[in-house]
Amino acid sequence: MSIYKLYYFNERGRAETSRLIFATGGQKFHDIRYKETGKNNLEQAKVDAVADTLTDLLNKFSPIFWKEEEDENKKKEGINKFMTEELPKHLKNLETLAHSYSNGGYFFVGNNLTWLRANRKEVEKQPRIAAYLKSRPITPY
Repeated sequence: MSIYKLYYFNERGRAETSRLIFATGGQKFHDIRYKETGKNNLEQAKVDAVADTLTDLLNKFSPIFWKEEEDENKKKEGINKFMTEELPKHLKNLETLAHSYSNGGYFFVGNNLTWLRANRKEVEKQPRIAAYLKSRPITPY
């Protein structure tokens, strides 16, 4: 039986459901937890605020762009509404968080790497994902 690797930060969060599924099925797995969640509770809260803002944006974006809409005019209206109303609002929120949290640095929180970037890098290093990323077609999104 394969042993899976679950990468997540050192909290239950969204990964806990996967951990419970592994446990229920008797599936062994490596529970790899990132430490890059912030140096203290305040930094952790700031990292969570940035991640939650990005999640809010994706939750608005996904149904519009990935929904099977028969009526092209309705789809265009949805995309236009997202681009003119939702996207600017969420980008403004992210800009506010970056200005408030970054201390003038290049990162959203503090001047060091957090789990947001570390998670992406770890996922992209997985051999099959890395191979896919090299061979996937170029698309607008």
